[in-house]
Amino acid sequence: MALVRCPHHQLQGMVLVCSHIVKSVEDKTKIEKIISLDLVANDSIDPFESMESTAFYCLVCAKQYDFPTENSQKPESEYENVVGKMGEAICIKCFKETYNIE
Repeated sequence: MALVRCPHHQLQGMVLVCSHIVKSVEDKTKIEKIISLDLVANDSIDPFESMESTAFYCLVCAKQYDFPTENSQKPESEYENVVGKMGEAICIKCFKETYNIE
């Protein structure tokens, strides 16, 4: 897991989100609908080479970047495409607190 230094929670795990979610977390407001996209690599025999990462984004970004509008999965090969278009890393605790995720 990658880490970020959060001013509120110190060194924490990170989550990839769109810029609109970053702003909502900073403002402590919620976007009505956030979408999760699991980026999964399960084509490897070696479990240390497999990867799973989840990115979260809003409907505005879904339409702008032609991403799914419902929670879904994509292969690992889409990782660079997703992160390159909208990925920003934020503190996972801040994200969970804002969106009441346990």
